[in-house]
Amino acid sequence: MNPTVAKICVLILLTIFLFPVMMVAAPVYKLLELAPWERRAAGLGAALAGVLILGAVNFSLAGPAFMGYATAKWIGSGFVHAFRVAAAELRGEEAPEKDVDYLTGYFALPRVVASSLGWGLAAGGLTFALRRTGRGSLGSNLLEKRQEKRVTEMRHPPDGTLLGTEKGTGKPVIITDREANQHELLVGTTGSGKTTTIANFAESATQRELACLAIDGKGDPDLADRARILAQKHDRVFKHFSMHGPSCRYDPLAHGGITELKDKLLYLTEWSEPHYEALAGRYLQFVFRVFERAGVRPDLVELGRHLDPDALAGIIRRVADRQERADLLELLDTFKTGEIRGLAARLAQLTESEIGHLFRREGDVIDLCQAVLEGHVVVFSLDS
Repeated sequence: MNPTVAKICVLILLTIFLFPVMMVAAPVYKLLELAPWERRAAGLGAALAGVLILGAVNFSLAGPAFMGYATAKWIGSGFVHAFRVAAAELRGEEAPEKDVDYLTGYFALPRVVASSLGWGLAAGGLTFALRRTGRGSLGSNLLEKRQEKRVTEMRHPPDGTLLGTEKGTGKPVIITDREANQHELLVGTTGSGKTTTIANFAESATQRELACLAIDGKGDPDLADRARILAQKHDRVFKHFSMHGPSCRYDPLAHGGITELKDKLLYLTEWSEPHYEALAGRYLQFVFRVFERAGVRPDLVELGRHLDPDALAGIIRRVADRQERADLLELLDTFKTGEIRGLAARLAQLTESEIGHLFRREGDVIDLCQAVLEGHVVVFSLDS
């Protein structure tokens, strides 16, 4: 072989030997960033593949160590041969033939490729398994996009809600139903993803044919729109109570016993005096008892109209039993009109306001018990 060609071959082999880890490990690391597998498993898997390759070529000191031995021998042999050629030319003798074929004699190229691949896989895999992806790098951005796409294609588990995947590892982050029943608190600045996270719980419920009831204290239209889309996607009934724009009606008195209904109204507002709170509670309990005995289930507006004792007396006259009717009228006389005016005024602030009609039991009414049993999606958009 021509000495110049031999030197070029040696330089090529030397270059490959000097950068076996860099030339293979760097691409391996970047490719592992794009892999959909868990980070540690992917890295250790690549490292194991590298070790197997090194074992297959039977080089316990492959790569840099092999480079130190073989390349030195090739370079030395090349220099000796070049010196012999120069000496022969000075003496006017015929140039001697080369003793060793650089490529075929040492099987250099296959060994270089195999050892470089093995060391590169091992080094790149171990580095990937032990090191976190840098923020803002091309690999991390591509990985995040891939994980986002993967999350959108995943379904929620049968006993929980999928929130997303762990950054870097791709491991699913799941809140089980048991954990969610202990209450969840989401905090964050504007635009940090609170609404999106809440939407995940709504999606989980609709996907699993469970009811979804949401109370939005700030009246965000985006949350209602997302819930409507989810309901349509999973063929669920959607109900929306809104203080602005089109709205379903809601009857808070549709279900519950006398004490429960009394408490609902009593705690609509705060009471500064325990005495008046006790009087209002006693009177409300009496009012609901009257409606029950008369066989009437009032809505909020109708109740407000009959808080006045004279109006309530008309309901008492509907009671079928004469003795019971007399007892109720007698008990009604024990309540002083002045003491219950404050209660009536408080309720009138709601029933006589611009949204008072939303509490009538007519038209498209939200029934929470029915919603829970039939898996409806219900959103209350308030203006707090």
